[in-house]
Parts: sequence; C-alpha cells; structure tokens
Amino acid sequence: TGAWEKRVWPSLASGSLPTTCWQGPGETLFVPDAWAHATINLDETVGVAWQRQTTTRDTCDFGTDYMCVQTRLVSLRFLRMEPPEAARRYRELFELAEEMTGGPAPGLIP
Repeated sequence: TGAWEKRVWPSLASGSLPTTCWQGPGETLFVPDAWAHATINLDETVGVAWQRQTTTRDTCDFGTDYMCVQTRLVSLRFLRMEPPEAARRYRELFELAEEMTGGPAPGLIP
C-alpha cells in the first residue's frame, strides 16, 4: 500500500470516501475532465493519459472537498493580493483542509 492509503484514506470522513474500482487487463477507464483521481498499480502496468482542463466550471461548484481546497490553494499563487490578505486566505484554506482530515492536511501543496 502507498503512503496516501496509509495517511489520507483513514482521515477521510465516511461520506467523503472516494469511489474505487479494479481495472483488469485490456480494460479502459475514462476519467472525466477535472476529476481528482489516484492510481495504484498492483503489477507491471502501461498507462496512457491525456490531461487538459476544458471545463468552465469551478471544481468547488460541486461541493467543498479536498480537491476544491487544493485547487483554491494553487490558484492563490496567481492572484494579485496584498500579503496580509493572501496570508489570511492561506490560513482559511489550510484550516478547512485540516478540518476535513482531522489534523494536518497530508499531501496538500501550499
């Protein structure tokens, strides 16, 4: 098992658990645009991925989840705001992430 499974999965609320599936040899899995996802390979694997952001909807339109907080944190880097305001927004987002995970938000990119 990976670090994500050990550190993040147990900290998720039961209503926030991700959908899981097993993909067998020869099967194809389509992941829609802007969906957060993770992959765990159990054996030698060849994967083909194509990623682009075509959606005009904010990830947070679907609810405030871990992906929403992550997207907001990353987008803060590109917004022009005064340092005190940026610091306040970072604090708010990190507190929200910690509330979701019940402690320090593992894997969250500041």
